[in-house]
Amino acid sequence: MDSTKMKLQMNFSQLVLQQNRLIFDKYNLHVIEQDDNYIKLLSKKLQFIIVHNKRENSNTFFIGRKDKNDVVEIDNDLLERFFQSKLELSEVSIDVFLRNLEAFFENEAKPLLTDDLNFITQLEKFDLERSNEYTLNLLMRQKLIAADDAWSQSNYKEFINLIDQINNEDIPASYLLKYKIANQRLRNDIGDRW
Repeated sequence: MDSTKMKLQMNFSQLVLQQNRLIFDKYNLHVIEQDDNYIKLLSKKLQFIIVHNKRENSNTFFIGRKDKNDVVEIDNDLLERFFQSKLELSEVSIDVFLRNLEAFFENEAKPLLTDDLNFITQLEKFDLERSNEYTLNLLMRQKLIAADDAWSQSNYKEFINLIDQINNEDIPASYLLKYKIANQRLRNDIGDRW
């Protein structure tokens, strides 16, 4: 039986194990849970979770402390920004995912495979900062949408109030111009009343 036919008969977790068995053995990673599309491995201090979602045809890889429920998703953005890696694990085929996962384990993940808790702490901190950054950007976009609505209704006071809630460095130039105009119109409205 050739390797292509054999691969077709193997499920995702079997493929992960086949591709990475030597690395898992070398670093004493033990499978504690497994089904066709899910595998969870433990080291002395860390957990590694590898998942394939058939419906979305996507693969996901998580790392976390063994004694915590929180895990960090190792996606392309994190690979590039934290690990300075050009590898891709998100939005790639299973074959590419498996090759890149193996390359990740052989290179960037060495501190994780040796249970370097300082490294996992840095990873968790980076992921938290990235999450906070995402949340702040989402809130800013929501405020900008609300500011657009206030502007279209000529509610300049509300527009100014919403823009004042955004960090000045993050405000797009077009909103700064509208902010000046809104202030001028409010001053003109007050002057017209007197």
